[in-house]
Amino acid sequence: MRRGRVWAAALAGAGLTAMVIGIVTTPSARSATRLPGDLAVFGQTSTVGALFTLSASGQLQNHFCTASVVDSPTGNLIVTAAHCMQGQRLGHVVFVPDYSAGLAPYGLWTVTNLIEDQPWLASGDPDDDFAFLVVSQRGSTVPVQNLTGGETVGVGEPAGRPVVVAGYPNVQNTPVMLIWF
Repeated sequence: MRRGRVWAAALAGAGLTAMVIGIVTTPSARSATRLPGDLAVFGQTSTVGALFTLSASGQLQNHFCTASVVDSPTGNLIVTAAHCMQGQRLGHVVFVPDYSAGLAPYGLWTVTNLIEDQPWLASGDPDDDFAFLVVSQRGSTVPVQNLTGGETVGVGEPAGRPVVVAGYPNVQNTPVMLIWF
């Protein structure tokens, strides 16, 4: 997917961290507000959230990347850009679905396992910049997908279709949506 480089550059230029695997379906933007260019403020979506590191005392620090809940048999899988997990330690990163302005309506989900694409590990190619993360919530056996729903990862989708990507800019505490036509 060579256009991945173009999308990655565009996202980085907008201060976003997100990625696309074929077509990752995202919910329709409920009450999206248009911003200059292709940016829009998202009406909240439960499957998209922010990744945070935890301080030594277990407090949320600043968010650093975006992730989305993926429809999976176990219901505990999220996807993000692989570069987001470089230098991070399992158990010290949490996913906050539907995060907005300091609120965590679905709680905090600790990243317990990391599954990275072998070509990404071998070359760092931006076209392979994705990782799946296994998450769990302390004191609960309910999978995150049971609460938020999950997005379907599409493979073999034809080129030229609109792509919608949601992400959390580093300077903003609400998600933003980008649309490519």
